[in-house]
Amino acid sequence: MSKLMGDWWQALLNLIFPHCRCIACGEEVKLDNTGLCGNCRRIIQDETMIFHSCASCPTFIPLEARYCLNCLREPPWFFDAGIAVFPYQDDIRQVLQDFKYRGTVKWAKPLGTLMAEAVLHKLPFHNITTVIPVPLHPNRERTRGYNQSELLAREIGRRLDVRVEVSILLRIKDTPSQTGLSKEGRRENMHEAFQIGESGDLTGKTVLLVDDIYTTGTTVNTCSRILKEAGAKAIFVATCAAGKRY
Repeated sequence: MSKLMGDWWQALLNLIFPHCRCIACGEEVKLDNTGLCGNCRRIIQDETMIFHSCASCPTFIPLEARYCLNCLREPPWFFDAGIAVFPYQDDIRQVLQDFKYRGTVKWAKPLGTLMAEAVLHKLPFHNITTVIPVPLHPNRERTRGYNQSELLAREIGRRLDVRVEVSILLRIKDTPSQTGLSKEGRRENMHEAFQIGESGDLTGKTVLLVDDIYTTGTTVNTCSRILKEAGAKAIFVATCAAGKRY
């Protein structure tokens, strides 16, 4: 009987205080504002001690470098700067795959919070007036049940106290996944994939464009071009993770 009462009491506590357990490891320990325990936060942030984002895009490069090879070789981006929180590898790769494809939406809060913290620490990003997620095509969003970039954007908007707009940038072409495509293939895949919605006046706005993963930059660059054409004054890109190139 005592064991039964103990199990019942623990279940009740977990129901009343669901944030007492780390969302990553499940341990009942003191959590930070992301819902992670200190150990899990350290594990997924380890790589940021030796890498940082390129001065022009979210790609991770060694601390002593300023630009990634892509930015040294490519024409200027349509976005003005970009940041990412994690290199896309190891633990964070698994987290994002679970978040994106397996319905583990609990990751939206900790990842969005860490992205908001990164934005607040980046001086050029301080005058954001609008947060816009990279949209999914309605067919894809209906199948998945959510847009992971929108979930991140809403958490960031809440932390920054900035309005999140989901009807300005629309995805009108149900493109195949970018995974495995070459850079040129990605460009072709994104051709005429987006458009501005009816409420899309961005004149003079400074936009934070939010996506989950940055690889070649094709998707966010295509979105940025369209947003600039709609009048955006500046566009900054924030992603949860990015590749490493140097």
